[in-house]
Amino acid sequence: MKKSLVVLSTAAITLMAVSCSKSSGDSDETTGNWVSRSAFDGKPRGFAATFNIGDVVYVGTGFNYAELNGAIAYRDFWRYQPNIGQWELMAAVPGYGRSGAVGFSASGKGYIGLGNDSLSHAMNDFYQYDPTGNTWTAIAPFPATDGRYQAVAFGIKDTGYVGTGSNPGGSYRDFYKYDANANSWTQIESCPGDKRSGSSAFISADTAGYVVAGANTGSNALNTDFAYYKPADGHWHSLRPIFNKSSDSYDDDYSDIKRTQAAIFVIGSNAYLSTGAQTPGGTPFTKTWLYDIKNDQWTRRTPFEKQARTGAIGFSFSGRGFIGLGSASSSQQLDDIVEFQPNVTEDTND
Repeated sequence: MKKSLVVLSTAAITLMAVSCSKSSGDSDETTGNWVSRSAFDGKPRGFAATFNIGDVVYVGTGFNYAELNGAIAYRDFWRYQPNIGQWELMAAVPGYGRSGAVGFSASGKGYIGLGNDSLSHAMNDFYQYDPTGNTWTAIAPFPATDGRYQAVAFGIKDTGYVGTGSNPGGSYRDFYKYDANANSWTQIESCPGDKRSGSSAFISADTAGYVVAGANTGSNALNTDFAYYKPADGHWHSLRPIFNKSSDSYDDDYSDIKRTQAAIFVIGSNAYLSTGAQTPGGTPFTKTWLYDIKNDQWTRRTPFEKQARTGAIGFSFSGRGFIGLGSASSSQQLDDIVEFQPNVTEDTND
């Protein structure tokens, strides 16, 4: 997901006991409704990058496998205001066009970097966006000199955090923080569990960053571990795995949370994970899960009602959640934007 940078309302993470009994209402695939919004004004694409600055969403880069002159990675960059459904073309991201890049925001600035170009070369360059002047500035490159793509990133207060991802050498789980004042990267603890690429990330109350799902491109195994990083103590903290592991009933239905190249966004105190595929390069699917951060528990919600896809973007805006763009197949990229209404009963006519 880039992922987008979104905030949960809880100020601290507390794991709470969950009853072994479970009512029929705990998982409901008819709770929530997907509604089409203003389509992206750029060309259809998958694996774009996104971030929020204030009440504005920014989207750019990405890849189209089906251009007339061959597959192409993009540099164009757009500002989106969901409240009026308006897209505006901004200054292009410097460097080569790229796909599978990451984006984050911190202290009123936006950042895009990493990814792979039209020839599938992994990159490690990074750029800072200043919305005041609509300008880009090159910053210190990511420390992994061989580059990577399909990593994750999030911003917490004045610091950016970037890690995981893959390149032709395999997948990774190392993580780094970026200090804008010093224009420098510092390695922090690695993300727990297996190496991963194509994971999803979100933030909670500007105090913790979460990384979930993805796959190890070396073994093609989906990641089932789940953890958050807390800058206040400088450590990762493991959460319940996203498969049926315990003897309790809360995870009996955890059959299809794990996935790769999915989109994620936050509404209120819940994160929503949707789209993606259950094998790297596999057939996209639409299953959607709500994650209750306070109780560290997942429940089903209405599956994504538009075309299944991988490499979509997810973002939040003023308490609303969206998924857009993505790749339905190698020959079909998408340009739609779809809003999820969490408290509305499914309506297939939207």
